[in-house]
Amino acid sequence: MKTAVIIPALNEAGNIADLVGETRSQPVAQVIVVDNGSTDGTGDLALAAGARVVTEPRRGYGYACAAGAAAALAEGMDVLVFLDGDFSMRPAEIPTLLAPILDGRADLVLGSRALGHVAPAAMPVHQRLGNWLAAGLLRWLYRLPLTDLSPYRAIRAGLLGDLAMEEMTYGWPTEMMVKAARRGARIVEVPASFHPRRAGQSKVSGTLRGAFLAAYRILSVTLRHAWRWRIQGKVLHSWAMVKFVTIYRRVEEEMALEEFFNSQHLPLAEQLPDLRRREVGRVIGKPGGESRFHLSLELYFDSQADMERALVSPAGLQLAQILKPWAEAKLITWFFAEVFEEEMKREA
Repeated sequence: MKTAVIIPALNEAGNIADLVGETRSQPVAQVIVVDNGSTDGTGDLALAAGARVVTEPRRGYGYACAAGAAAALAEGMDVLVFLDGDFSMRPAEIPTLLAPILDGRADLVLGSRALGHVAPAAMPVHQRLGNWLAAGLLRWLYRLPLTDLSPYRAIRAGLLGDLAMEEMTYGWPTEMMVKAARRGARIVEVPASFHPRRAGQSKVSGTLRGAFLAAYRILSVTLRHAWRWRIQGKVLHSWAMVKFVTIYRRVEEEMALEEFFNSQHLPLAEQLPDLRRREVGRVIGKPGGESRFHLSLELYFDSQADMERALVSPAGLQLAQILKPWAEAKLITWFFAEVFEEEMKREA
C-alpha cells in the first residue's frame, strides 16, 4: 500500500524541516506539507527538506487537511496519515499507526495519547479537559470506545473519499471519526506519545481563546452530527427546544451528593449562557424496590447552537471539570434530547 503523510502547517518554520526529514525516513511514499498561509517561509523550508508543498490560503485546520487529502488521492495513495506540524507527535510512530490497516484489522487508526505517553507540560489543563469532554461525548453518543481525540491518525483513502467531509475547522478530526463510525468502519486506537512543540506557539493550547475556540468547534461537530443522526427523516418545528440532562446514580453518601449538587453543580449550571430554564428531579423509589438513580438535572435551551455555546463557555468547561471525577467513577451519565410540542404543553 502506498502511504502519504499530510502535514498541515501554519508558521512552523522552526519545526518543519526536521519534521519532514524524520517523516521521509519512515515507510511512506510521499510527504505532503500544506502551507496554510504561513508568513515565515514554512513552505519553502518544507520544499527544501524534500516534501511536496500544497498551498491552501484559506485559514482553517480542516481546509489544510482537505487540501492535503485531495492531493494525496489524486496521486493514487492507498493510506493517508495526518500529522501536525509542531513536532508534538513523533514520525517514528507511523509504523505503529499503519500496522492495523496493513494487517487488515482497521479502516481508521487513531493515535491515543491516553494509551501512550504525554510528556510534562505538553498538554495544558484546559486542553486535557476539553479533550476528555469531547471523547466522553463520542463514547456516550456514538458508543465509540475512544480514549482520545488526537489528530494523529491513519485512514484508508477509499474510506476518506466516501465521508464527504464538510468541517473546515478544528472539528475535522472529530467529523472523520463520527462519519466513519456511522458507516460501520473499523476504528482502532494504538498508543501514541505527545510532546511539547519544539518551536513557536500553539494555535490551540497556546492561549485560552484558542483552546476555547477549538473546544467549541469539536463539541459543535460532535453534537451536530449526533443531532442529524437522531432526527434523520424528521422535521423540526420552530418551537422545538433542546434539553441537556445529567443523571446521578444512587450512592451511600446521599448527603454528600446533595451537598455537591447544591453547592457546586447547580450554581455553575445556572451560570450557563442562554439557559432558558432548569428542572431538578429526585427519584424517591420505584415499584418493587429502590431506583438506581437519585436525581436528575434538565437544562433547557432554545436551540442546539445555544446549547453548544453553553457547553464550551467558561462556566461550561468549569462544570465539566468538577463533574469529571463523578463521570469517571460512573456515578453520573448525561445525554441531550429534543423537546417536542407534547412535552412543551405538558410542562406549561
